[in-house]
Amino acid sequence: MMAKIWRGFQRFIRWLFGAPFEELPSEFGDPVPSELRRFEAEAEEIQHHPQGSVPRQSSKKNNR
Repeated sequence: MMAKIWRGFQRFIRWLFGAPFEELPSEFGDPVPSELRRFEAEAEEIQHHPQGSVPRQSSKKNNR
C-alpha cells in the first residue's frame, strides 16, 4: 500500500515539475538559456579532463 502511494507521489512530482518545460511550443524560443548550455559544456569538459591535482598527505603524519 505504501509503495503504491509513493509511486503515485513520484509520478505527481514528475508531472508537476517536468511537464511544463518539456512541452513549450517553439514560438517561446529555446527553454534552455545559452549561459546554462555554456556552463554545462564547460562542466562536462572539466569532468572528462580534470585540471590540477589533489595534494597528498604524507604517511608520516598519519602514524603518530
